[in-house]
Amino acid sequence: MLINANELAGDTEFTAEICIIGAGAAGITLALRLGAAGRDVLLVESGGFGMLSESGAIGPDPDTQALYRGTMSGIDTWSLDRERWRLFGGSTLQWSGFCTPLTPEDFATREWIPHSGWPLDFGALSPYYARAQTVLGLPPFEYDPRSVAERESKPLLEGTGRLATHLYHFSAPIRFRDAYRGPILDSGSITLLTHANVTEIVLSEANDRVSHLRCETLEGTEISVEADRFVLAVGGIENARLLLASNRQQPEGVANSSGCVGKFFMEHPHYYAGAVWLETGRWDRSFYRRHEAQLIGPDGTTEMGEIEGLLALSRTTREEEGLPHVLITATGPSFLDGSETGVLGADTVWSLICEGDMTGYPLILRAEQTPLAESRVTLSDSVDALGVPRTDLRWAIRDSDLQGYSRTVEILGAELAAMGLGRVHVSRDERGRVDLRPLPGAHHMGTTRMSTDPATGVVNGDGRTHDAVNLYVSGSSVFPTSGAANPTLTIVALAERLADHLLE
Repeated sequence: MLINANELAGDTEFTAEICIIGAGAAGITLALRLGAAGRDVLLVESGGFGMLSESGAIGPDPDTQALYRGTMSGIDTWSLDRERWRLFGGSTLQWSGFCTPLTPEDFATREWIPHSGWPLDFGALSPYYARAQTVLGLPPFEYDPRSVAERESKPLLEGTGRLATHLYHFSAPIRFRDAYRGPILDSGSITLLTHANVTEIVLSEANDRVSHLRCETLEGTEISVEADRFVLAVGGIENARLLLASNRQQPEGVANSSGCVGKFFMEHPHYYAGAVWLETGRWDRSFYRRHEAQLIGPDGTTEMGEIEGLLALSRTTREEEGLPHVLITATGPSFLDGSETGVLGADTVWSLICEGDMTGYPLILRAEQTPLAESRVTLSDSVDALGVPRTDLRWAIRDSDLQGYSRTVEILGAELAAMGLGRVHVSRDERGRVDLRPLPGAHHMGTTRMSTDPATGVVNGDGRTHDAVNLYVSGSSVFPTSGAANPTLTIVALAERLADHLLE
């Protein structure tokens, strides 16, 4: 059932067994699973189904999207209101479809990664990754590059053993707005409430559970929502913002006895064409280009899918060197196009190599950011159209991470040299850090982190907040560490796992 909050005659109260706040990838996945089991679900969405832009593309309503506006007091290579879309289907409407799971070591405590360690392991999430493949319109769950490469009779870059290969699967990409609008509206158990903006999470008198939600439309209609259980699924920044802004009863905000809400914000720093592989030897790179491949799932299901090999350092190498995870793809071949190359300018570098038999492949680095408490979401003094404090985001990256990214490229270059395949260059400053401004991947993580100990996180391994027994959080904000994998596949897998927990 669909209810447009803008069409309500006056202030209204809703009740449900389970209320999900946010109709993005996590919220829709949860709603569909719970609705299919006959649970009474209210799915609350700030936007509608979008509107046509001048170019003919679907996008969010500008007034609703403006609720995302905020300030960047740290690294400011992006804007808060452009990275996420506020409408049914969320940011899957601008998603590129890159999918790869976190690795088993990403879940483990790593001595060289501060605040690392999840309260669950890869095995606990593995069956839900297989489900997530289906939700995202992907082929069977097979991410072992060696098996796929052997079937294709294609070589892998291994060097002296310090390199590893990972795989991307590519979704079409699926747009949740189009793929799941019908199933949501046709469900007899799901009520979708659009244009309803949650402005406050209200606790019971004992402050140990959520009593109800206060919502409001941009036209001023007020809505109250009561439920047995609530799931917050509005993104890595907005999850923290809403918890912090709900501070009438507790000055620190809801579910924030640890003080961790908003802290440990992580992105995947992206560096485009700042590093280059100068290839002197010829080698079959086809496995590391986007291509169709036969994929075989754990149950033997076979299907064709689009994949691409990714270069990385082996787990052993990262452990020995104390490095974060970096995934590397090579584009081109092409010239450097004026990209900064450190002491020598791009034109000079190219003049030195172009006379020989050498090809340049600009590299894309997609890097893990290690948790840093000073990288955080806070509330500013300004408010949005509904009176909710706007976000100030201080995105910060450790110097050791920046040095680690440079070291990763250095090791890759040494391995390529050992194979007679050339050298790799990356611009570095006088302290050995990547000398490039990091660009975002629109991957917002860590601000309501999972933890076993309530003093060091916001939610437990099931996604339930430590402080409020009927409040859950879903999405990448619960990631304790980011790994280097694009988060959408893991977001959906965690939503599938949370659905099972709620059904129990």
